[in-house]
Amino acid sequence: MKLLIWGGGFVNKGAEAMLRTVQTELQARIPNIEFGMEAIEAERELLDDLKISYFARSDTPWFEPWEKWLFRWKRRSQVNSCVEKYDGLIDISGYAFGGNGCARATWRLLAVADRMRKKGKPVIFMPQAWGPFNDDSGRKAVGKLLEVSSMVFARDEESLGYINELTSSISEKLLLSPDVAFVFESASKDESDKVLSEIGISAPDKPIVVISPNQRVYEKMEGEGAESKYLHVLLEVCNFFIKKTDANLALLPHEIRFPGDSYSDDRELCSILGGMISHEKRRVGVMSESYSAAQIKSVIAKSELVIGSRYHGLIAGLSQSIPVVAIGWSHKYNKLLGDCGLSEYVIPFEEAEVKTVVSSVEHAWLNRKKNSLVVEEYVKNIKENVRSTFDKVALMIGNIEKI
Repeated sequence: MKLLIWGGGFVNKGAEAMLRTVQTELQARIPNIEFGMEAIEAERELLDDLKISYFARSDTPWFEPWEKWLFRWKRRSQVNSCVEKYDGLIDISGYAFGGNGCARATWRLLAVADRMRKKGKPVIFMPQAWGPFNDDSGRKAVGKLLEVSSMVFARDEESLGYINELTSSISEKLLLSPDVAFVFESASKDESDKVLSEIGISAPDKPIVVISPNQRVYEKMEGEGAESKYLHVLLEVCNFFIKKTDANLALLPHEIRFPGDSYSDDRELCSILGGMISHEKRRVGVMSESYSAAQIKSVIAKSELVIGSRYHGLIAGLSQSIPVVAIGWSHKYNKLLGDCGLSEYVIPFEEAEVKTVVSSVEHAWLNRKKNSLVVEEYVKNIKENVRSTFDKVALMIGNIEKI
């Protein structure tokens, strides 16, 4: 049996965590299952290591409606190949079906998903955030995609509401589930010690605080470079720890692009922020090289608090009973921290003023041990729910002939 994975990757460490988790959990439940995915050239060596097959990601422009895309001769061949070669499709996009401009990605997936379902093969959407759908094209595209699905998981009630606005015909296959990255395994303690040493943190007797910035929040707030309001807020957070605690700071990216990519990633923000810190630089480690999702999670495991805006960076902390403070840009942050007993520590980026954020961070630091115990209790149930999700998915995949 061979499944097509859609939406995975290695640039975003959350996407990598979901990819590796889906592979590990389904292999543990379904004997001899194999996986394949669309990939750019830079990803292929990593996929070889995972024993996941791949085909070239196309640069052919996409068209709407999806029928025009489907029947272009050059693309029709690849669609048919996907449908014939794979026994089902599993989407792990995380957040692709919502906001402005989601139609293009949706029509593209629909071309494959629709043919899969007509062949009696499952199309499963793993837990993710859905909506809001701000334009008619996006609403139409996602509505069609949902109708051809076999099983759809949403991470929160708000996402369920957005889905129900589009269609009422999928209620029997629509389920709630936490993000699968809650059961993603980190690298070893030896690996975390190695990474910490490489970024300049080598004092094991001192507490560590992780700061994990996000390019998307940076783009939403005013200013650029060292003049960015977002980075200025994070600078004052860093200054709080340097001046009022003995903690070391690890500035960790959660988006790391491949060499030669012209786009900026979170490492640029870490570098700028590290350069803005004017004193006690020896207490600040900046991750400027490429590391895996498991390595980054292993470093987070050594910390006592995570302050960040990357959804899966926060999960990397919460899943290890480490309290967090989030500067968020979507409803998904409220749900995530609310489910872990930390709803008071979500700050929408529109409200991210220095005084507000530093006050929340200071409160989280002073209460970190108590909050860690709170998170630990919640996370036990969350992980059980995730394992139950994989049980349901495995059962459906294992009964393809009944779909």
